[in-house]
Amino acid sequence: MVTHDGERFIRQQCESIFRQSLLPAVLVVVDDASTDGSRSMLGEIARSAPIPLEIIPVDGSGVRNRKSRVASNVVRGLAAASEYDVVVLSDQDDEWLEERLASQREVLRTSSAMLVAGDGILIDELGEPIGTRLRDSFPLPDGWTALDAAGRMRAALRRPFVTGAASALTAELAQLMTPVPRGWLHDRWATLGAVARNRLVLQAEPVIRYRVHDQQILGHRQAEIGTGKRRWRQVLDRGASPIEAAARMTDVVRRLRPIAFDPRVRAELTWRAVVASAMERA
Repeated sequence: MVTHDGERFIRQQCESIFRQSLLPAVLVVVDDASTDGSRSMLGEIARSAPIPLEIIPVDGSGVRNRKSRVASNVVRGLAAASEYDVVVLSDQDDEWLEERLASQREVLRTSSAMLVAGDGILIDELGEPIGTRLRDSFPLPDGWTALDAAGRMRAALRRPFVTGAASALTAELAQLMTPVPRGWLHDRWATLGAVARNRLVLQAEPVIRYRVHDQQILGHRQAEIGTGKRRWRQVLDRGASPIEAAARMTDVVRRLRPIAFDPRVRAELTWRAVVASAMERA
């Protein structure tokens, strides 16, 4: 879990983690320069928690790129949990459903998946359901289950559809995705890495209650930015400069193509294919 001035909802989130039918071995919290009562609250929670709670204080205020700041904190947490086979990601303001850890660990242990992503029930600041789900904003690609490895790679390049807060990954993927390139969110980069290996599983059922509130910066609030425009335009509308947009294409070709075993997937990760994908409407 990465936190920053999250005092309003941290206790509810931690309590939902402690109510899991299968308790995690440890809760690792990377707190990035909180100026509210987040750290003292976490210390208080740790004293009575049923599992070890490790707090890692960092200060990412010097990192200008917001996505890189979040991603670097997640990577720091993944490193602290590197001894474990399965890592479950968590936002600071959501609530886990009680079977989340058990169900996602089972998927990762009984399949070849490196990443499993579930859905989320949207709730408001008071915890009341809004009536929609995460995948209403981040719908799955059409015909995902029928797509071959190359088709899934094309779909994953077109737009994001996995939310890190509803995902769990293996230690193998955590190592493979590190370092997360500048300008990428960790969940987007992890998704592309898992799809490059054809090892992503999408759960139909919700695993979290995803809170929507006015202090959110990334995630659900960005879902509609750039919708309907060409992919390169969408990337720019979401805050990347033209140089950063070009760098992201370079990251795809140089980092993802070498890890793709299937030649059909490798063909989707050439410069020509990536540029053609950038010209499509998202």
